[in-house]
Amino acid sequence: MAKDPESLLVSTLQAAAQNWGVFDWNGKVQQWDISHAQTKEARELSLAARKQLADDTKQFKKSVKTVETAGANLQAANNDETSTATVKAIEALAKSCRVTIKAYQEEIDNLTRRCKSAEGAFADLTKQLGDVPDPTQIIVSALDHIHVQHVQLQQLQQLVKDLQTENASLEKRVQQQPTAVASPTSSGLSRAEKEELLQLRKEVAEYEAEFRSL
Repeated sequence: MAKDPESLLVSTLQAAAQNWGVFDWNGKVQQWDISHAQTKEARELSLAARKQLADDTKQFKKSVKTVETAGANLQAANNDETSTATVKAIEALAKSCRVTIKAYQEEIDNLTRRCKSAEGAFADLTKQLGDVPDPTQIIVSALDHIHVQHVQLQQLQQLVKDLQTENASLEKRVQQQPTAVASPTSSGLSRAEKEELLQLRKEVAEYEAEFRSL
């Protein structure tokens, strides 16, 4: 059997409130703050490590240059095949070192840019989410409001039913004594009773209109 729209809405909101409660919004916000602080600390350490790495790289380049110079001097001093082979090996090694150093420097720069971009996006996202209220409380408030409206609706339904019953009773009395309606001085309903009947009709109509507007 299909649920009515109100029951379906309540069930959906209850499930959503339960899921968000398990998610623990406020706890996640605290975790994000901790992660942001840890990321900032790691970024500072990484910056110091990159500076040290840059110094080591400069020193390594100097060492490669020294080896190249030594190879050139060796070739100038000796022209035998062994010296030539050694010089070629030194030149090949120096070239390979230069290519490797350039490649890893470019990759480090790429990784640094991606890391900064990801950290910035994470920081912006967590800041925006941290400013948003916990959805659980909003959903629970909505459920409470729906419950109050449901209770009010039931009360109105009962009130309309009671007024309709009372109105039907007075209508029956009027029908049983038609002369009482035509003349306030007749032996049927008194003027006060007639006024009460008219007031009841008016109240029933008002409550029915309010009931339909819910």
